[in-house]
Amino acid sequence: MTRSDETGDGTQFTAASKAPATSDTFSSSTPYGICEYFAAGSISRAQLIDELVRFPYVPGGTTDGYDSLLVDPSGTWSEVADAARRGVIDHAVYAEVFRRRHPEYAAAIAAE
Repeated sequence: MTRSDETGDGTQFTAASKAPATSDTFSSSTPYGICEYFAAGSISRAQLIDELVRFPYVPGGTTDGYDSLLVDPSGTWSEVADAARRGVIDHAVYAEVFRRRHPEYAAAIAAE
């Protein structure tokens, strides 16, 4: 399952195909785009996990304390959660990436 947009000429393309790579070491400029490349079969599961672990995530959005509506900017961890929720990646990938990025939380959970 991929997100798609329509071009002006009526053809469709996925968000991953239009996202420029951040550098030579990432498949896409966003975590969701990396997940889409995996879902399309363009990168392996090992490469997906490696890129999501190394990705330079930006901080998520914050509220003003009154309004609970949050809009995260592009490049946040919420894109990985969104990809798992939408079935673009499986929950085992999400758990593995989370465990590698946050070993302190993974150790606390394992100790319970």
